[in-house]
Amino acid sequence: MPPAAAADGGKSARSPSNGAARRDVPVRRAATTEASCNAARVLVVEDHPLMIDGICLCLEAEGYEVAAAPLESRESVLEKAAHLRPDVVLLDLELGEAVGDAAALVVPLVRLGATVVVVSGSSEAARIGALVEKGAAGFVPKTCSFDAVVGAVAAAVARRPLMSEEERRHLRAELRAAQRRNGALERLSPREAEILTDLVDPAALRQDSAPRLHIGATAVETGAARIFRNDEITVDALLASACLPMLFPAVEIDGIAYWDGAYSGNPPTVPLLADGPRDLVLTRAQSTMRRGVPTKPADIVSRIEEIAFQSVVEAELAHLPASVGLTEYSANATLSGLPPESRAKADRGFIETLFDAGRSAVALAEVA
Repeated sequence: MPPAAAADGGKSARSPSNGAARRDVPVRRAATTEASCNAARVLVVEDHPLMIDGICLCLEAEGYEVAAAPLESRESVLEKAAHLRPDVVLLDLELGEAVGDAAALVVPLVRLGATVVVVSGSSEAARIGALVEKGAAGFVPKTCSFDAVVGAVAAAVARRPLMSEEERRHLRAELRAAQRRNGALERLSPREAEILTDLVDPAALRQDSAPRLHIGATAVETGAARIFRNDEITVDALLASACLPMLFPAVEIDGIAYWDGAYSGNPPTVPLLADGPRDLVLTRAQSTMRRGVPTKPADIVSRIEEIAFQSVVEAELAHLPASVGLTEYSANATLSGLPPESRAKADRGFIETLFDAGRSAVALAEVA
């Protein structure tokens, strides 16, 4: 089908010299169907000119507004996305040194409201799984026809799932296997890694119905707090948020090493206050007091760490707006009597004791 005239005064959006799509000019086509008449926007993040040309032609024929991202840098891609506000982003895995790892683009693109579809010649399940975990909705191999790409875009615009739960589980399993070999999960036992993987479902956290969740970690080199929100939470983020440096090596995420979030925010209240709540409920997981003065080096270090964590939360609470009501629950009577080493205790009976102490503390507070 011959290309229709572009909406910018009839100027062609293709380079006459080599036929490759210009990467700085959106392409607009008249809608040909009811489904595409809303002028859904598609951003193509791809480094192969012929692939760009083919995808754009097929999508334009269906009435989509299409643009190809400039690949000068990662920032140039995100600037284009911020300007276009695409409904769908077709993202290649291999984008060259200037842009770097395509996985780092997924979260900011999803935050802009785009549905990210991976279109790549690589079929390595662990790599695809990493992008899906970060928020990509699906994967189309380049060996498929352009019709498959158009179908994926149509499904994404219609908010239909691009892959089955079985396919997601397979990709997650492959990703976890790779992480156990190379990443943060290797420090866990196989059973621990299996349990943690089963408990964390990043796709469920990205659903509109999911409760808002904020996980804190501390950048080792800068001391800055990092807040992982629903669309960023992965197994590595959870491991980072609980990484006590005396027990575990730092957890690296996107090239940055992290320790436990309690060193910078315990818990961080800024994201909780962003929506202007009237009330804040705080459940303290450690005692506000420990009787006696430690004399052994290990006990002293442990108490110093407790005080450091405590001072962080007190500083957060001191800056709460007066308009926010604060309700605290703390099982001080139980927690203050526990030895420091109990923090590493995880047997069922002990955990149930803590749950019971927490329920009793809440019941007493409500009676009072």
